Amino acid sequence: MLFRIDNIAIGRGKPEWGAPDHDVFIIRLGRKDLDMAKAISNKNVVNAKFKVADFTGKWLASFGKPELRGAWIIYGGERRR
Repeated sequence: MLFRIDNIAIGRGKPEWGAPDHDVFIIRLGRKDLDMAKAISNKNVVNAKFKVADFTGKWLASFGKPELRGAWIIYGGERRR
């Protein structure tokens, strides 16, 4: 399913929903997007070509070479060196 994103904020989630006890990104979803993509076959999936991020060093070790489309949720505690 595809949903529209209405808002992204930093705050605390609801502990009763399993949210951690520190600030996180909160993504508020809107209505379901009715403009769904067309169905694809197994052959389409096998033959698909993707543009990927050309990460090196620590970025490559952490994330690999992810596709350049889509959405990422990155969270964690603040880390200072």
